[in-house]
Amino acid sequence: RLVSFSSISWIDLTIFRCVSYLEMTSQMRLAGMDAIVVGAAMEFELPLLTLDKEIQKRAGSFIEIGSFKDF
Repeated sequence: RLVSFSSISWIDLTIFRCVSYLEMTSQMRLAGMDAIVVGAAMEFELPLLTLDKEIQKRAGSFIEIGSFKDF
């Protein structure tokens, strides 16, 4: 069902992209899915909407963290 939404863009999660995201987020001490989410926001220069307090704290000085209140 998500595939049918034109407002969603899909990207391939390649090994190169994963390694790049891990390198981009290493100083934030993020790993795994957190690094992928933050890395994608950084790659595409998009604000990140998240309720995850750890991501907000660690990535907030590197990328814009959007508020659901503003959304």
